[in-house]
Amino acid sequence: MMDIRELGNRWAACSPSGNLAFHLKCMMTSQTIIDYIVVHELCHFYHLNHTAAFWNEVDKVMPDYASRKDWLRFNSAALDV
Repeated sequence: MMDIRELGNRWAACSPSGNLAFHLKCMMTSQTIIDYIVVHELCHFYHLNHTAAFWNEVDKVMPDYASRKDWLRFNSAALDV
């Protein structure tokens, strides 16, 4: 199941049962950033944490994930309306 809603400070969430939720603000970003957010959450199907193994999964799919992650960190506050 997938849901789009207000998630506070999180861009997205993946529950242990595999339900995905995405923040409404995702629509305000570029397709490149949305792709990163989706890949990030889908990798949680393999690892429900942010260990090195998790980031290795992200890297397999999206080798440039770090620049997209950095974009979110530096620009997310500007998306608050």
